[in-house]
Amino acid sequence: MQNKTSRASTALWASAIILAIVSPLALSNIYWTSVLTRILIYVLMAVSLRTIYLVGEFSLGHVGFMCIGAYTSALLSLKAGLPFALTLPVGGVMAGLVAFSLGYPFMRVKGVYFVVLTLVTSESFRLLAFNWKKLTGGVDGLIGFPGAG
Repeated sequence: MQNKTSRASTALWASAIILAIVSPLALSNIYWTSVLTRILIYVLMAVSLRTIYLVGEFSLGHVGFMCIGAYTSALLSLKAGLPFALTLPVGGVMAGLVAFSLGYPFMRVKGVYFVVLTLVTSESFRLLAFNWKKLTGGVDGLIGFPGAG
């Protein structure tokens, strides 16, 4: 009988092998590229929730950092004309830098105060994106974004 760690490791390797087989097929079609991209975004969000659980605090701020990374990647593709494959890691690094800069003061707060602080931060990023129409397109979003295809 396998333990939890062994089963999780087996599932991870099986998923990686399936992804390696399916991704060349999916990347040849714009529809499947968008589906695969969306799946990977949801996987990243699930992993972030697991990480937050392991830390022992409940956070609602990771969605705001995802917003920063997504808009950084999209704006670099749209405005600077850089390829998606280059802008995606840059968006992740930018979200990481913002998270790292806010991490020290946020981790000094515990319990319900931490939850409220992360919720306020996430909501502030969302409102900033929705109201900064010149940069983000407001509630309409970015029009003409080339995407991953």
